[in-house]
Amino acid sequence: MSKYDVVIIGGGVGGTASGAILASNGLKTLLIEKNRFIGGRCSTYEKEGFKIDIGVHSFGRTSNGPLGTVLKMIGMEDAVDWVLARNPGPVQYYQGKFWKFPKELEKLIPPSDFSNLIKILRDIMRIKDTKELDNYSIKTWLSKYSDNKLVHSFINIICGLYFVVSYNEASAGEFVRCLSSLVQNRSTGYPKGGCIAIPLAYTKAIEQFGGTVETGVTAKKIVIEDGKIQGVELDNNKFISSQLIISNAGIKETINNMVGRNYFDKIYLEKKEVLAEQRKREIHIEKFISEEKKDDVKKKLAKISQIILKTEEQVEIAVKKKIKVAEEQLKLKDKEEQVIEKAGKEDRVFTAGYKSAMPKSDEELKQDVENLEGAIEKLESFDLSLDNIDAKKANVGVGVFYEKMSRKFDSIVKDYDLDKLKLIPIQQFKYHAFTNIKSIKNDDFLPVLNLMKKTQLLSDIIEINPNFHILVFTAEKIDLSNPEKVVLSFTYEDEDLTIQKLLDITSWDYIYANKIIEKLKKKEIIHIEEDHIIIEEFSEFEERKKWNDKIEEHIKGEKNKEQEKLKRQLELKARLKERLQKTQSVKVPKIPPKKKQPKIEDDLKDTSSDKIEELPKIKFATKPVAKNLPKTKRKEAVKDESSLDKPLDLEYIEKEELQLKETISQKILSYHEKFFLINGGFSQYEKIKQFIDQEITDVPNEVILTVLNQLFELKLIYKSFKIGKVSYYLFKDVELNAVEKKFIKFATNKKPLKKINFLKGLKWDEEKVLSVMKSLQEKGILRIEANNVIIPGIVQKT
Repeated sequence: MSKYDVVIIGGGVGGTASGAILASNGLKTLLIEKNRFIGGRCSTYEKEGFKIDIGVHSFGRTSNGPLGTVLKMIGMEDAVDWVLARNPGPVQYYQGKFWKFPKELEKLIPPSDFSNLIKILRDIMRIKDTKELDNYSIKTWLSKYSDNKLVHSFINIICGLYFVVSYNEASAGEFVRCLSSLVQNRSTGYPKGGCIAIPLAYTKAIEQFGGTVETGVTAKKIVIEDGKIQGVELDNNKFISSQLIISNAGIKETINNMVGRNYFDKIYLEKKEVLAEQRKREIHIEKFISEEKKDDVKKKLAKISQIILKTEEQVEIAVKKKIKVAEEQLKLKDKEEQVIEKAGKEDRVFTAGYKSAMPKSDEELKQDVENLEGAIEKLESFDLSLDNIDAKKANVGVGVFYEKMSRKFDSIVKDYDLDKLKLIPIQQFKYHAFTNIKSIKNDDFLPVLNLMKKTQLLSDIIEINPNFHILVFTAEKIDLSNPEKVVLSFTYEDEDLTIQKLLDITSWDYIYANKIIEKLKKKEIIHIEEDHIIIEEFSEFEERKKWNDKIEEHIKGEKNKEQEKLKRQLELKARLKERLQKTQSVKVPKIPPKKKQPKIEDDLKDTSSDKIEELPKIKFATKPVAKNLPKTKRKEAVKDESSLDKPLDLEYIEKEELQLKETISQKILSYHEKFFLINGGFSQYEKIKQFIDQEITDVPNEVILTVLNQLFELKLIYKSFKIGKVSYYLFKDVELNAVEKKFIKFATNKKPLKKINFLKGLKWDEEKVLSVMKSLQEKGILRIEANNVIIPGIVQKT
């Protein structure tokens, strides 16, 4: 067994330089290199009489930099013979000609980009504190000055010369430091004999001072016992003893393979991982995200990282507090202390799992970036309300109903102990829900259950087929293949499913079917009893039949209600038409209307109005008491007045009108409930009428306005006002000033406008327009979609 004062792993520039310094100070030194040559990227090989460098091609400071400093420390200043460049500076071959950087670049790029390039070079010499730039790539930093492709190409070439990596990956801080030092020293050059001359000079020094250099030797493991380094184990199982090891094999290789993560400080490892992920993330942002979105993406990702870090800190604090309380309250025995220590480690390992949200491969990161791009497009307006969704199609306001139902569903889960089961068929849950909730419909189940999944009231919903889902309550993730789903589907539907019956139905061979069954058994979903496939959570077949009957009965009831509703609408429509015909045949004297119109405020003092004509009361020979009929167009009285002798069922008309008003009232409130999340409780009259017309046809304006006025008197509508000829309603306690109303008036009944349209149309300055837009956005009335101003509560033409 060989013994050394120090063993250096890796024969690159860093390893050989370290060896030279240590050996010159009297330490017995061994340097091992896995390759048959030394130097790493600073190496040279010969081909056809020429010397070719592997990685590095020039040196910015030659003997005036750290390379020369090492030689001075060991007393070998002249060990490397340098050839200095007469006119240092990079040259680019472009369009069949060589161009000097940066002087001749002025001929190739616009003046503004050239002036920005000169500014970059000046700033490099002026920047004192470069630490902040370490968090950015050269490309990101450069983009703040210029987007010109040729400028980027030249800088990328310089980066390649310095760091042998793309400017997507290299640190802007290191670039500034190196370039600044280069300009100050002005000693760019090249060692005679190729780049290999530098590590050769260092290895010569190691051997001159009594050290040893071995190539073709691979370090397998750094051996540690009782917290102390013992030496290095080679791949040939040879052991070299030393209590001082210097690894120049790279951080990842050293930590993960040679030493082991448990010997390194946790905070140090976390910082390395975070920096590595940040750099990796930045590289992929540069590749996959467009220039105009990069800053927003970085801000959002930085915010996510802060949340994760804060969460980890809070969890760690909570764990420490619990451990401290436990230690204070209990007199712990040795065994108990070991248990708690073990639990503490497990907690730390578990909480470290928060970092697993970061992608672990380029493919995962690429997919994350693609998903993120789609998300950013929706978040561009920073609008908190639902975005890019047609209100009528998406039925946005139903979210309030779903949220309410999710709480009821959760109560059912707890009342029937469903969460004690690993999984249940959705039919079982529907049975309990239909039994306890009268207002729920079959189509509402999946949206509500998905909401429960998002809020973690439910672990998962697995679709077996379009009509059959399984609800999962256990935290354990259950993944099912299509063949496994087939088995579950037939097991639920068949009263007595055997393996043979499964083979007959599916035409599977026994080996394949058995393989699927074994997988399900391993997941503890099924078990076999006398060749029968059993799923305990599916209950007995009679119980399942009871569930299915209840669901079928409920769905049938829903269809009957819809048919009844449609029938009533058709009857109502027919009655209204009949009543209209009767009304048109009655001679009506001209009497001023007595019914008050809904209170309307004209905050913009617009003298125009939308007057609604109202018919007076009808006078009969017997003077019956009759309410005003809905508005209709005046026509000349029929000359044959014999129709006056025909009796009218006034009591029936009053009853129908009252029922109609109640229905309209419900529809208006339903409109508010469905759409207040998207329109902020603000609506143009025409939008309300459109909604009512979808459900009830041919409803006169007068009836709707009367109902709106009643809702206003009941404080169910906060405010109504008129701008020009258009009426608007506010369903919540919010004030709109005259400027905001003028903005809304300008947008009403037009195609969605952009900011520039408001600037020109209203003749306001940009600050005023932006202020009004921000105010309306905060009130939930306005949002931005693809630079268009959208006010969901008003009519905007498509």
